[in-house]
Amino acid sequence: MSMIRTRHGRRTGGWCTDVATEGATTTSAYLAIPRELIAADTVTGVHLYLLVGDRHVLYRSGRQPVGAESLEKLRRRNVAVLYVDARQGDLLRSYMTRHLDVLLREAATPQQQSTVLREATRAVLQATLHRLDEAEAFEQVRLLSDVATRRIAADVALVPGVVRFAGDDGRLFTHATNVSAYAVALASRTDQFALEEVVSIGLGALVHDAGLAGVAPALLWRPEGTLTDMERDYLARHPKRGLATLQRAGVADPIVLDIVHNHHQDEGPAQALSPHASIVRLADTFDTLTSLGADDRQGPFAALYQMRHRMEGFPPGLIRDFVLMLGTLTGVDVSSPIAPLSRRPLLEGVAQPAA
Repeated sequence: MSMIRTRHGRRTGGWCTDVATEGATTTSAYLAIPRELIAADTVTGVHLYLLVGDRHVLYRSGRQPVGAESLEKLRRRNVAVLYVDARQGDLLRSYMTRHLDVLLREAATPQQQSTVLREATRAVLQATLHRLDEAEAFEQVRLLSDVATRRIAADVALVPGVVRFAGDDGRLFTHATNVSAYAVALASRTDQFALEEVVSIGLGALVHDAGLAGVAPALLWRPEGTLTDMERDYLARHPKRGLATLQRAGVADPIVLDIVHNHHQDEGPAQALSPHASIVRLADTFDTLTSLGADDRQGPFAALYQMRHRMEGFPPGLIRDFVLMLGTLTGVDVSSPIAPLSRRPLLEGVAQPAA
């Protein structure tokens, strides 16, 4: 996360509670998952529930396959979301990682593909970002990122459907997803990087804030002006903590480690940043300005103007390449922080060389 500080709204979704009364009252947490994250004719390994009134009712046992006909019936009934007991969250995320390729092939439209990429990435990060020092957790993120990165690199038009405003308690996961999508789209439009390097850039962007995962939200999202010097310094050192976290997990990819350690330009000349870290720094800054704040977020044009004219440290031409990449995107819906980019004349003006 760029150290541009923002204010944020409250969480609005993702977890539900169910109260069962059979002599005693108990509360269970449920994870809401889009219907698109269930692949046809597969055994999920988790119990699937439907929300009926204020109760979660068992729909399909984890040992039973979910057929294509069943999914079609849910679609016709306008059932967009199913629920999984949070205690089976690890099994659910393992299922999504293993079947992401299948889910993407089954997605009938680019919008559905974007939904699959966004929701699967967020779900996996939510379970793993705080324990990336464990090799198993990092490997789960790597496998998902590999599929997602290759799909976005092959079709950057998916980016508008992937990126979203980050305004709830899961904003760190949304921010990571956004930054990775922007970085992959930018890296893949040049001949500078081979596909495997783009894959590493996507993974590095996805875990670039690993050093913030253990920070209490009350501190992480506090407005800049209310932080003490000690708190500000602690947050600023998150790249070093992130590097140490990945090294404990045995991560050896030099591009990933470089991005996590150097995605901020806090010290030294801009030219000291590698091309990989520069791309992620740009994507990180843009998303921080446009999606993270509920009260003070900027529109994309204002963010690009500020980055171009009031910030230092970006290699010559990188912002222009980023703007040109954004200019290739169409069909941006209002749920996306880059929705105003449909006003192409303004976008083309931003891309013009500075006088």
